[in-house]
Amino acid sequence: MSIAMCTYNGAGFLRHQLNSIEKQTVAPYELVVCDDGSSDETVSILDEFSERSDFPVSIIRNEVNLRSSANFAKAMGLCRGHIVVLADQDDFWRSDKLLRISEQFNAAPELDLVFSDADLIDSVGEPLQQRLWDKIGFSVKLRRKVTQGGLFEVLMKQYVMTGATMAFRCEWRERILPIPPGWIHDAWIALTVAAMNGSIALLSEPLISYRLHDRQQIGVQRRTFWQQYHFGRSICPEDYETQSHQYRLAAQRLMELGGCCVQTFAQIEEKVTHLEARSRIRRLGFRGLAIAYREFVSGRYGRCSQGWKAFLMDIIIMIVGQRPLQNVNCRIAG
Repeated sequence: MSIAMCTYNGAGFLRHQLNSIEKQTVAPYELVVCDDGSSDETVSILDEFSERSDFPVSIIRNEVNLRSSANFAKAMGLCRGHIVVLADQDDFWRSDKLLRISEQFNAAPELDLVFSDADLIDSVGEPLQQRLWDKIGFSVKLRRKVTQGGLFEVLMKQYVMTGATMAFRCEWRERILPIPPGWIHDAWIALTVAAMNGSIALLSEPLISYRLHDRQQIGVQRRTFWQQYHFGRSICPEDYETQSHQYRLAAQRLMELGGCCVQTFAQIEEKVTHLEARSRIRRLGFRGLAIAYREFVSGRYGRCSQGWKAFLMDIIIMIVGQRPLQNVNCRIAG
């Protein structure tokens, strides 16, 4: 198994993560690290680890900052193992993570991708007494749907896979790479595997401790309705239009790859229709009420976003209006 890790100014957390990789009961085939132009001690920490490691460690320094998704794409492309395991710089792995992943792939030769739950920790590593799947709203009902082959349907509503818990067979890189513009790497991996009917396994056990802190490029959040209200007011029509364009790019790419059924493209087109409708709702204000009602009656709020909650959010924003929100650093959901 190859570990693909990306780093950027992660000196505060990196040693903890590297130590957890070093203590795995099953050693990796290699660790491939792409550093995105760190200005702190990140690279020296990696060099130090490389010198003492019992397995090969490749450290690549980017000449320009690629940011998370492009950097992960580069790291994945350099891996030579049969299984690619993604790793964030700021988490901490359970000692049997690679063992449990290896057991899953060895037991099922047809298996394409595995992802697990995680324990949540704060910025200093203290347990938050909460699991990742609960935090993002990946309910038992949704898990059951995924295990019954409904992953793509679930992904049309929300993200449920986090890259830090993900591992996949290297053959999928030819389909995954390059990642279309605007897509987050783990969301694109999940969408590609689901659209092409890949075999997926869920591990409900927490194989990593997932760290929540202010410096994350991509956050994992499940908001209260009040928090979602404030965030929702900051979403402008252009945000929905951007997402719509990204899904059109996804459909084009999947069409080129082949292997997807007609229903898959119909679901993407429905998602695009819904996103464009929500964009018009934001632009029209009260004049968009008929559009919102039509989306609700059609069931697209339920199939393409967070159901009645998203519908109610749009109605409320028609009444109170939008407001700008600075430094938003997370995915639009619902």
